[in-house]
Amino acid sequence: MHRTRMLMSFMDDLCAMKRLVGLSYERIEQLSERQLHEGRRLNPAGSTGMQVLARTTTHRMLKNGDVSVADRPRVMTFVAVCLKAAEERGVALPADWRDADRWARRWSMLVSESLSKTARPIANCWGDEQDDDGSGEGDAAGLVRLAPVEQLWPARNPEIGELATAIRHLGRSGRPEAAASQANELVQRCAQRLGGDHLGTLAARQAAAYWAGEAGRMREAVQLTKAVREDSRQMLGADSPYTRLTERRLVYWVGTAGDWTGAWHHANRLLTRWEGDPAVDALDLSLARIDALYAAAQVRGWNSAVHYLRHEIPGLSELLGPHHPIVLWVRASVVEGLIRCGETAEATDCAVNLVEDTEGRFGADHQRVLWARSALISVLRGSKRLSEMVDIARVNAAEADRILGYLHPEAVKIKLTYVESLHDEGAVTEAQEIGHELLATANACMGWDSLSMLRIRLALLKTGDTDVGGSRPVVDATPESLHADARRLLGPDHEVTLKARLLYVSRGSPRDRGQRLAELTEDCVRVLGIGHPLTAEVQTALETAPDVP
Repeated sequence: MHRTRMLMSFMDDLCAMKRLVGLSYERIEQLSERQLHEGRRLNPAGSTGMQVLARTTTHRMLKNGDVSVADRPRVMTFVAVCLKAAEERGVALPADWRDADRWARRWSMLVSESLSKTARPIANCWGDEQDDDGSGEGDAAGLVRLAPVEQLWPARNPEIGELATAIRHLGRSGRPEAAASQANELVQRCAQRLGGDHLGTLAARQAAAYWAGEAGRMREAVQLTKAVREDSRQMLGADSPYTRLTERRLVYWVGTAGDWTGAWHHANRLLTRWEGDPAVDALDLSLARIDALYAAAQVRGWNSAVHYLRHEIPGLSELLGPHHPIVLWVRASVVEGLIRCGETAEATDCAVNLVEDTEGRFGADHQRVLWARSALISVLRGSKRLSEMVDIARVNAAEADRILGYLHPEAVKIKLTYVESLHDEGAVTEAQEIGHELLATANACMGWDSLSMLRIRLALLKTGDTDVGGSRPVVDATPESLHADARRLLGPDHEVTLKARLLYVSRGSPRDRGQRLAELTEDCVRVLGIGHPLTAEVQTALETAPDVP
């Protein structure tokens, strides 16, 4: 398991415990200093302040090499102070956090010599929890173990590192198209300054592939990732951790590009090969199994996938901690599967617990809390608890604006969920008013051809609103024009394109509707799997079509 990931998980848990207890860093430091001075004389030069350590980035840790967490007495005193405060204030902490010995064992693993020597970069494409985040700088972090940082981003080329950092900021601010453009520029600069066979250029190419996919160009991401994989095999070997990371990314992009069957087969091939490889540890294998299960769920349905995904949670929790982002993501996938299997009561309980645990781990002002609430909204929609659904969707939309910004792509998706919730409850006029406001702002700031605009147009047309063209020609306000634009911008197999196609077919002439719905059903099964809600919706439309043979 990657030592830096373990360090960040360890620090995240400490910070989360501090937050739950309600102590400030300054107060913890005061109480810790008092206890430490009573036990031994401090060596200030050898200690790292917890607040400073908590703010240190993963990449900076990697650049600094073997970073000490802090001296053992300081860390254990930090834990002791929090545990005592929790007891005094009646704060309920998770069982594993109340075990001081477990904290000590985790700290011992972090500073073990053997672990430091075997650290390896692992990324989880599905769960969006990676040592790298797709930026050039993050992918460089994944290669640090294989080459000195000075070789990867040479000091004489600081503009490369600055550009990589800019890509990271563009991505995190919700501008994937801009990040993709800058990633392509990074590839060119690295090739010119470092050479085409340099590890830094390989990392930049990985970034370009990642952001092409995030910008909605999944087919391009597949081709770029395949090229990176082949060169990684030649430069680093087929058994390199970085090559394995690229293999897993390829599974993800092949699936989201519309070939979940191909993604499933590729994931199974990887899993078969890695299960017999003694160099692949338990975390690698678990993540590979999750990749295969998620892909299989899209193809064959969620009934068995839910069971096996649940089976992975205890092992992941032991490796990473029960509130690690990857564990929370797998739990969210289980909620998704339960919804699709019709187990709404159980899905509701799981979703409520997921929201509570996510907020407890990250605090209320975190993007993952928004995602957890979105899972709960889906459960409430499935169980027809529309009033509760609208209330939570309203809160989530307001929080998305505050936390992410009004036009962040994820905020747009969350607000569109609110629009859809209002429509489901029957508040069509309010849904259209919010949708129009969002449409006008997004059109002015992001342009008509952005993915967010396509989603807004789709949501408004589904409410029955045909006045979504704004200053555009009237033809743009039709389901036909939306489907044409989605196909042109995203390709025929993107989920938004398939949704626009369903709307177009459903609102079109009934003469050949049955045949078109049958063809759309085949495509949805191929792309999204038989258990996907859109597939079920298309099948229902096919069954009720007037001209079904």
